[in-house]
Formats: sequence, C-alpha cells, structure tokens
Amino acid sequence: MSFRTDIERLTGEVNRLAQRATVNKSSIARLAARINMINSVLVKDDSMRIVLTPDEAESHQKALREFHSLLEGAKDYLTIFSQDIQNVAPILGGENAKCDFDAFGDRLRRLLPRLVLTLRDEQKTGIVEEFSEAKMKKEDEEDAGADQDDAPVVPGEVEGQQPGGGNVVASEYGRPVCAAQDNPPMISMGELEFSPIPENEITGSERSELGSVYRGAYMNTPVAIKKLHVPDGGTHYDQQESQKSAKDLRKEAEVLMKFQSENVVRLLGICTDPGNYLLVMECADLGTLRDVLQDETYALPWDRRVRMGLEGARGLYTLHHGKTAMLHCDVNTRKFLVDRNMHVKLTGFGLTTTRSSARKHGRTSRRGRPSSTRHTVTFVAPERMGNINTPYDDRAESYSFGIVLLEIACRRPPFKDMGESAIAEFVKAGKTEDVPADCPAKFRHVIDACRAFDPALRPLSAEIADGLQDAFIQSVSMASS
Repeated sequence: MSFRTDIERLTGEVNRLAQRATVNKSSIARLAARINMINSVLVKDDSMRIVLTPDEAESHQKALREFHSLLEGAKDYLTIFSQDIQNVAPILGGENAKCDFDAFGDRLRRLLPRLVLTLRDEQKTGIVEEFSEAKMKKEDEEDAGADQDDAPVVPGEVEGQQPGGGNVVASEYGRPVCAAQDNPPMISMGELEFSPIPENEITGSERSELGSVYRGAYMNTPVAIKKLHVPDGGTHYDQQESQKSAKDLRKEAEVLMKFQSENVVRLLGICTDPGNYLLVMECADLGTLRDVLQDETYALPWDRRVRMGLEGARGLYTLHHGKTAMLHCDVNTRKFLVDRNMHVKLTGFGLTTTRSSARKHGRTSRRGRPSSTRHTVTFVAPERMGNINTPYDDRAESYSFGIVLLEIACRRPPFKDMGESAIAEFVKAGKTEDVPADCPAKFRHVIDACRAFDPALRPLSAEIADGLQDAFIQSVSMASS
C-alpha cells in the first residue's frame, strides 16, 4: 500500500468515526472537515503539480509523514469518543477536549504550508484562507460552545480531585481572569487578604532567591501572591535595589500578561505599594509539579502523567511562539504548578528573556550568578555543563523539559542519589537515566528525544507538544481498552 493510499484510508476511518461520535460532535466534525480539505489537495493529478527543489521535496515528504502520524492519532482519539459517554468523561473533560482539538487544528495549520508545496499558487489560495489562524480560532470557539450546550450530564461526575482520586473534569468558570494585554492591572494592598508566613516556616516550594509565595484572596477568590524580597525602609533599605526590584516585578508581570493561556499561570495584577512588591496570580491549590509527583496519595496512572507532560509542553510552546517569542530559561519541576483539577501551568518567569538576548548573554540570574547554581545542575543541558556561558537556546530548553518529563514518568527527582559533580560528569559522558519499563512507548520516545546528547537531534517545543499529544492518545486508548 502506497503512503498516499494509506493517508486516504486513514482519512476515511476518521470520517467514519466522526459520524459515530457521542460527544463533542461539532469539534469532531470540524476536525474531520479540515482533514478532508487537506486530503483533497494531496490527491490531485500529479501532472498539475510543480517540480520541487531537493530541499523542498524533502520538506514536503517530511510533512506527509507528519500528516500520516496526525491521522493515526486522530483515528485513535476519535475512537475514544465513539464509546459510551460513561467511559469517555472520566478520561477527557470538556476543557481537556477543547485543548486537544485546538492542538489538532494548530498542527494542521503548521503542516499546511509544506503540504501544499507542490501546488501552484492559484491552487493554494482557497485552502490557505480556510486555515488562517483567525478563522480557525473563531470556528473553534463556536464549536466548543455548541459542544458544551449539547454535553450530556454524566451521573456521578465530580469536579476536582482529592488525594487518591482518579481523573477529573476541568472548569475555569467563576474565576477572575485577565485578557492578554501589555500593561498589568494595579491592585492595592487593601484589595488583598493574606497573612505573610514567618521566614522560618517558608518551605523550599514557597520560597526562592527572588521572592516568596503566599496564599491569599482577591475578589473573594483564592489567589497566589508572590512577594519580592526587598526591604523598603529601615536599616537594610537600598533605594536603588528597591527600584530595580520594582522594575523586575513589572517585567515578570508583562511577560505573564502576554502569554494568557490554559497552561500558563494567569496574572490578575500587581501591587507596588511601599514595602510590598507583589504579583497576584491564580491559585494552583496542589502546589508545584514536584510536590504532586512525590505525594503518593495522588493516583497518577500513565494517562494522567502523560497529560501533565502534554500540558507543560503546551505552556512552553505558548511562551516560545507568542507574538514576542521568549525562552523561559529556568525550566524545572518547581516552575510548573498544579491546580485542583490536576491541570499543569507554567510559571516562574523571573529569568525569561527573548531568544536574541539568551543567545547573546547566555543564561544568568538577576543576581549575576548562573541560575543552575540555585536549582543544581539537574536540568542543565550537557553542552552547558562545561561552560555555563554557552549560548542558551530552544534546544537547551528542550533538554531541561526532557528532565521534567523523566521526573513525571518516574515520580521521583532525577539523579536522586547523586551529587552535582557526579551529575555533571554523568551527563557530559552522554549517559541518561532509565525510563520506567512500563512507560508507554510514545511517551518514552519523547523523553529520550528531548534528552539527546546532540542538541540538533532534540525536538523543539512544537514537536514536543505534537509527540506528547500522540503519546496521550496512546495512553488513553490503553486505559480505556
């Protein structure tokens, strides 16, 4: 069977499954329609196609392989939705499904320019317009609304997860949120309710070099409040340091405001009252990703763990592909928070910078020391082990995220019984820790790819997110079979 014939076969299976869907019918129909549109231009008469350069031909063939992989994932994913609603709902909540369908659409939109390389310009126009980002976003919102209106009530459905519970259905309704904008809203101390924790009671997950995080309330809603460590007045007062910290606070807030998404922690506003430099953010009740992974009272089957990795990757992808593309520069399991519905959100943007700045200056902390000295060398890429001034780039960030994925798979900190020097030598020698034997194959593949010794072989955040979506579909299919 030829590659193109197999694409035809998979497209037909997607269409049959779309007709059998029991939930999310509008989103599923849209996905099938978009796949049909792309398939229709792939099967045109070869005599109508233009001749490609060798590089273009290789890019086109790679896109076809990626489209084939997407079709296999879509087939497996839609198979889940053809099951009884009682089996579907515990695994895929409404918000989860919307993110998944959005991701399929995003993958198709990114593939399209390479898939239509063989078409003449007049043949491309119509389909390119159909896959414009603005048009797709509008359609996706309409479909999600229609699916929500038609969603059946599932007996026994409970929102939120208690220790030892299974998967959950997400909901963001009723929370104060901020639309993406350039200037963060100002909040006064009088609008906040929180009690600072004595310094000797602040744990590692709540305190960093730059600030401490407290629980509080804003607009009668639980929030997280990050306070910078800046004395304002008194013996240790430093006006220059205070002004610099206020500037740093605004910088971190501005980064948060530009990247509003389901998998990036939401900023509600900032406070710059004297002595109180605060970031007010949505509350992630369960703490850091590391906290949750190490808490054995939480049931984390493979489909849940792969989902956590996928949501983390989507947060990183949002940062890397915003209007101002940026690098996080401090990726580790304490920089991802987990909310009460077990959803993962990227946070900790104190070191975030643009790609050009990262390449020019490497990765250093606000205090002038390499950030790896604060978080050990655990998440540092091998090429930066010997020289921390090696330019920091997307591939180095992919390695750090690969270690995050390894920790998710193992549910324990990487290199647990090794000191920093031993870790550095281990990694520089091209060695990697083992992934659990029962780890789903596609999840294992992404983890290993991210940890490749050669930076050029590591996937970028878009490829990581795509691979983890396929891994999630595999793990859900295994869980529901």
